[in-house]
Amino acid sequence: MKRCVYLLLLQWINPTLVFGQGSFRYQQAPLQFCPLAASVSPKDITREFRPNLIHLEMPSPGGNSYHAFLQTQKQQLTSLAPKTGGGTVILGEADSPLILEGFPGNPFDGSVPTDNHLAISNSGMLVSVANSTLFFYDTENSITLDTIALEDFFDTLGLPANKYDPRVLYDPKADRFIVVCLSGSEDSTSHIVLAFSQTSNPVGIWNMYKLEGNPLGNSTWSDFPMVAITDEELFITVNLLANDTINTPDSWKYLFQQSVIWQINKRNGYDGQPLQNRFYHDIQYNNAPVRNLCPIQGATTTAGPNIYLLSNRNFAIQNDTFFILEITNLLHHPQTQLTLRISTADIPYGLPPDGKERSNRILLTNDARVLDGFIENQKIHFVQNTRNPDTMRAAIYHGVISNLSMGTGPVIRGAVIGSESLDFAYPAISFSGQSPADEEAIITFNHTSVDSFAGVSAVFYNGTGYSERVTLKAGEDFVAILPGLRQRWGDYSGSQRKYNEPGKVWISGFYGIRLGTGLNQVRTNATWIAALASPDTLNTFMAQVKKHRYAVTTYPIPFEKDFSVEFELPEAKVLDISLYNDEGRLIKTFIRDKVNSGKNKFSFSPQPLSAGTYFLQIRDNSRIILSEKIIKL
Repeated sequence: MKRCVYLLLLQWINPTLVFGQGSFRYQQAPLQFCPLAASVSPKDITREFRPNLIHLEMPSPGGNSYHAFLQTQKQQLTSLAPKTGGGTVILGEADSPLILEGFPGNPFDGSVPTDNHLAISNSGMLVSVANSTLFFYDTENSITLDTIALEDFFDTLGLPANKYDPRVLYDPKADRFIVVCLSGSEDSTSHIVLAFSQTSNPVGIWNMYKLEGNPLGNSTWSDFPMVAITDEELFITVNLLANDTINTPDSWKYLFQQSVIWQINKRNGYDGQPLQNRFYHDIQYNNAPVRNLCPIQGATTTAGPNIYLLSNRNFAIQNDTFFILEITNLLHHPQTQLTLRISTADIPYGLPPDGKERSNRILLTNDARVLDGFIENQKIHFVQNTRNPDTMRAAIYHGVISNLSMGTGPVIRGAVIGSESLDFAYPAISFSGQSPADEEAIITFNHTSVDSFAGVSAVFYNGTGYSERVTLKAGEDFVAILPGLRQRWGDYSGSQRKYNEPGKVWISGFYGIRLGTGLNQVRTNATWIAALASPDTLNTFMAQVKKHRYAVTTYPIPFEKDFSVEFELPEAKVLDISLYNDEGRLIKTFIRDKVNSGKNKFSFSPQPLSAGTYFLQIRDNSRIILSEKIIKL
């Protein structure tokens, strides 16, 4: 078996700490080449035996002992009183994102949690990953190209250990895909496995590699990968955990060892050449590891050569500190180094309580680590789980870091996106502006409540305020895969800007569903995929709306008197009927209520409107039914 062997530098690298007090140090491994392990096309993968060992519960981020520690920490939240003025924003100060379409993604395979992530090419080829499947979909023609288990996809690597925590990226400059996941959850079996597509066709040939999950040879294994790309490189961060052989209340302290950053030449992967790489380890501030590093990707396209990575005090009850790391050049550059700056936010974050679902179910929120982010115009937008101080429910923290290149140091402005009745968790964020000068984003996340089931939501951020929450997919049933009431809620969600269609974002998230009937029924998690757009792009994307196959009639166009629309629903639905102007601004929401199945007619008077062009939009929870351009004379 070909293996990548790493010779470690013995000296500490201790760059100058510009902002914050204390010492920062790390070690940098030398350059290394990892050989190509296999080149495989999904259509050529043998699936005759179709073995199906379902791993009901993938490793918890930080290990099982860390999970137990978090539950102890969260017990302290019950003694905290709600506190106003904690940064919770008022929703509704911006227009809502457009819901272009939505549909079920990766088919159910029994794995917990879903760990949703996706990527979409400029030509509309979509790759969605979840525990433990890849789902290939042609969005332009609404065709499923293939579905394959992670185990089958990476079978040629000869790694029989469990595959989990998948991530996927699309490279808009190379027009290629990258899939990353983990294999094995102990030091003797742990690997990071990678697949680079040779072309823009995701069902074509992929080049596959395997990196050591225990690169230091110290009885640790790799956990919870995060990924990003720059113009020339791929970055993967993982946490190294010790084997879980310690059975004490404090074992969580000893099982987490450190976070590691891998810096990889992505062009080698596309070309099937030995993979040039190096990694950074023993990353410490004041002799304590800087953990859970989230790499930050470019917004409108890839950036580089430098890359930023974010960390925080992820298991603190309340904190305002963020660690901003930067790798300053390409991996082969002799002066490339890792630097650290520390800054505090104006609004604190904190450990989130677990989510509550109907039927007394509990959905686990893990900790408050940074989960996703992008950079544009030297500003970083990022999101993570947190606590809503007004209601003590799980919520979303949205942070904006500016002054990255200023001598005065970074400035961090935070906001808490919460609800009086809902719990939010596992956010993702993508830039939704038309040009790099815009400052706006679509933030998606999972939602649940004691009166409803787990589903997928979104808000739009216009640079100053946030829209009302819109439901992308309502849950259909509670989740009951694991024994007992406590269920995994997905460790992350997926989101990516459609690079060649400014303002458009594709997302994937978690919802509850019931499958089967009678004794064969199962209440489980499922993947929902949706396309959204900035409300500023109403005119641009109306022609792309994927309508239901409902009979729709509108008249008259143009109109002077009442405007009417007739439509037929195959089943009763809660509909939103709204009017927008030609700039995409919401003029009026006429109806937000249940509409019966069969034929329906809606009309309104144009009396309050001035002459001009408008758009009438009818949508349900999953997609737009009608978006009609109308003209008042």
